[in-house]
Amino acid sequence: MRLTTPGQDPGWLAPEAGDERFTVDFQIFIGDFARYATDSKVASYIPNLFSTEMKQIERPDDCLFPDVFITRVSRPNEKGYVNFGPMMFNKRGYVQNCRTVIAEIDDTYPVFHGDCTVHTSEIDYLVEGDYGPSNEEIRAKVEAVEDEGKREGLLDLMDSVPDRWLRGMLRRSFWFFEKLDPAAVAPLLGKGPEPDAESKAIAANVAEVVSDGANLQIGVGEPSSSLVRG
Repeated sequence: MRLTTPGQDPGWLAPEAGDERFTVDFQIFIGDFARYATDSKVASYIPNLFSTEMKQIERPDDCLFPDVFITRVSRPNEKGYVNFGPMMFNKRGYVQNCRTVIAEIDDTYPVFHGDCTVHTSEIDYLVEGDYGPSNEEIRAKVEAVEDEGKREGLLDLMDSVPDRWLRGMLRRSFWFFEKLDPAAVAPLLGKGPEPDAESKAIAANVAEVVSDGANLQIGVGEPSSSLVRG
């Protein structure tokens, strides 16, 4: 079983799961929530670099696809297409090449432009997912935060983003959301102080080379933050 940048434990990382029925391999990233699985030898980590993907193109006959592919998708639109959200770089290929495809609907998934959709007719099993607490539960927990400044900042943050984003951020734990610094997040939402000259210059350069409606996949760090802020 191979997990690529999972956001939570799907139930296969518990110590009792590490028997001879399957092994768990992590690709690309592994977070703190799952590191105990590699420490306890339940799972192993494969530092799979994107540069090695070229071997698949050069030697397609040597490429082995999984028998079963399990993925999260957005709710189907009126034409029956689902979206892979922000992590779409290899999912469509798995759908087209794996023998069995199981897709779980995640209403917190943002819908992106670009070649990151697939029709439900290509999915063998489409099931409902249960991701994140309800918006009422989120607000109740925020209102219980003792620090008044932190509480007001979080409430303002809640009113600044779509409901599904909140549920997506909180699918792991409220601890993650409570630790957010509203002042640091505000510029990424188009709020807060005016972007500096460097951020505007970066954004202006990107606007010249990227057409409207294009799908940008950016990483983490200062360059990406400047792009969003500008």
